[in-house]
Amino acid sequence: MKRPIFLKLAVRGLLRNRRRSLITVAAVAIGLAGLVFLWGYIDGINRQMIANITSYLTGHVQVHQKGYHDDPTLDLAFDGPEGIAARVGAQPGVVAVAPRIEGEALASGPEKTRGVLVVGVDPAREGGITTLARAVKAGSYLDAAEPNGILLGDRVAEILRVAVNDEVTLVTQAADGSIGAGRYRVRGIYDSGIDMIDSAYVFLTLPAAQSLYALEGRATTLAVRLDELGAVPGAAAALSDKLGAAFEVLGWQKLLPRLADNVAFHELFTYIILFVVFVVVTLGIANTILMGVMERIREFGVMMALGTAPGQIARVVLYEAALLGLAGLILGNALGLSIVGYFGRRGIDLGQYAQAVQMMPGLTGIVYPRARTDHLLFLSALLLATTGAASLYPAWKAAGFTPVEAIRGVRAALGQRLRRLPRIALPFPARALFARIALRGLARNPRRTALTHGSLGAGL
Repeated sequence: MKRPIFLKLAVRGLLRNRRRSLITVAAVAIGLAGLVFLWGYIDGINRQMIANITSYLTGHVQVHQKGYHDDPTLDLAFDGPEGIAARVGAQPGVVAVAPRIEGEALASGPEKTRGVLVVGVDPAREGGITTLARAVKAGSYLDAAEPNGILLGDRVAEILRVAVNDEVTLVTQAADGSIGAGRYRVRGIYDSGIDMIDSAYVFLTLPAAQSLYALEGRATTLAVRLDELGAVPGAAAALSDKLGAAFEVLGWQKLLPRLADNVAFHELFTYIILFVVFVVVTLGIANTILMGVMERIREFGVMMALGTAPGQIARVVLYEAALLGLAGLILGNALGLSIVGYFGRRGIDLGQYAQAVQMMPGLTGIVYPRARTDHLLFLSALLLATTGAASLYPAWKAAGFTPVEAIRGVRAALGQRLRRLPRIALPFPARALFARIALRGLARNPRRTALTHGSLGAGL
């Protein structure tokens, strides 16, 4: 017999009980579609958190003098930031570089005082790194022509009880040990939607920050933006080699360890769900194929009596499982991508869960799921592998009968094996006739019953 004949037999076997085959395909497809959407949703959350934090605050990569990240003191500010920025900007993949001064201070309004994190920026160059200027909801962004302007987060402004054009005083310890102090006019108030930024960070022009901290001509940080977020590890390593041991080059993963931990946790959660769903899919497919095998034992016996090898019988069963898997794969990917595409355009509004959203840094009220090609390929490959694994036992079972045993039928074959088992008297009352019949039905095919129970148990 040629291989297409076994493929035709597999198709005929599936079509023999169309309803059962369609239910199995639907179960596989719905499970896969759910996983495609779940992973797209998790990717949307992760991408939004990373994009928001890096675009509002850190940039993709930062360059410091060695040791600054572990001990961010003003003593580790470096001279000649422009020259170093030029070397960094020459690296392939670097879109923008901007010097900064970062430090702590005590901010005071007319009535209230609060500790804040001060970031001194060059307004013209900072626009290539962050998009904070778009988040200004009152007043305007910083302007180099007004060096004594200050930009506050809306939470800071609310706590200090100040508005645009009011004055804010900053007091801190300067790099030379003196007390740094300055009065600044509130030029703008921003709302990034990220509580950890809006409630803590204030922005000055770079000259104003240098004056406040007594760091004229120096900087603590070079913020770098790349053309692609995924290029961060390679670009950080290349810049580190280029600048030498005197500097440290850190990607967003090291700059924002809490964010990196959140992303890793989301990935772990996804893999746990993947494991559970694929266990259920494996047992479900195995159950369906096994039922089909048991219904056709006599057919397989006749085939073997006519010279068909046991391996060829197993091949028919494997083809059936592969066809079920491929149908579920195509339908599941189509359904999952449709759902992801719909919510990717519309977004999922999490506004009513504002308290939970604030616990995840960088996450705002609306999440836009997105599907990644590598994840789709991984899910598809895993589904095909799962389908193949699920068909191994039914295929082995189909090939394991002798022609005589198979021709007698599954009931006779199973009856002989069941008679060898010890009889167990169940403590059911005499009237529980239907319970006895139900248990006898389950015991008639213990393997299929075990698969069903395993599928339910894995799901729970």
